[in-house]
Amino acid sequence: MTNLIQRTLTGAVYIATLIMAICVHPLLFAVVFSLITGLLVYEFYALTKYEGLKWQRFMGAAGGAYLFVATFLYAGAYTGGEIFLAYIILLAVILTSGLYIKNTNQVENTGKFLFGQLYCAGGFSLLNFISFNTLGSYNHFPVLMLFIFIWLNDTGAYLIGSWIGKNRLFPRISPKKSWEGFWGGLGVTVVIAALIFTYLGHHERSDAIQGFIDCFVPRNDGTISGNDGAISGNDWAISSNDWAITCYTKLILWIVFAVITVVAATFGDLFESLIKRTYNAKDSGKMLPGHGGMLDRFDSALFVAPAVYLFFEILKLFN
Repeated sequence: MTNLIQRTLTGAVYIATLIMAICVHPLLFAVVFSLITGLLVYEFYALTKYEGLKWQRFMGAAGGAYLFVATFLYAGAYTGGEIFLAYIILLAVILTSGLYIKNTNQVENTGKFLFGQLYCAGGFSLLNFISFNTLGSYNHFPVLMLFIFIWLNDTGAYLIGSWIGKNRLFPRISPKKSWEGFWGGLGVTVVIAALIFTYLGHHERSDAIQGFIDCFVPRNDGTISGNDGAISGNDWAISSNDWAITCYTKLILWIVFAVITVVAATFGDLFESLIKRTYNAKDSGKMLPGHGGMLDRFDSALFVAPAVYLFFEILKLFN
């Protein structure tokens, strides 16, 4: 009972913190998520038994946090590519300093260090390119929905898997996960995603959906006339017979967004399970009472962020 209360309280604080960080202000998003990135990197090094000195672990974690901030500033067009020079120098210094550490497998250590940066800091930093739309302004809606889809998938997979799960999804890595749970999580996420889309589209909250479209479709100022109807300023008003077709297309893209999130989240969860199994760890850490470590909570997002970013970039190519 005590563990259930602890788990519930931690989960509530975790969700509330993320929602506030994403929705309240871009600066809060940058601060909170950069701290999370640093903690993810530090925990990864502890989990994989990285044998670098304490200052190297700390600087590696600080470097991961810096990469998130640098990517935030670059994605928001606050600065140019030179913002990444300090990060490159930091990596060079830490890697070079490893030459002076004795009695360690430096090749393995270097691999762990670089992979921690790529897996944790690199994957998480791509959230910035999702949060800034083609207009160059901060857009909290896609990142918020990304996490909501992850949570919906986790809930659906757990409930359905616990109820009727029999066929193991990946028994070698995660014996408890089932195909029934996977399809259950996917079904719950897609259905609720469609309901959210319908609700927003019919309750004069279409700016939220437009915020999603702005991630990969540049919006012109003024009015666009012709077969596509009329779009003016921030309005999402499409005239005449094109309304149904346009809404249908946006719904399809929205559902694809949800499906990509579920599939990538599943692989992210499995990959983190593989890391823990490799190092004989039940949890990735103890930072979140009742939930394990940071990686246990953000493993899905580390795979979802690159997948969604790639999805948006591919859509831009067809624009």
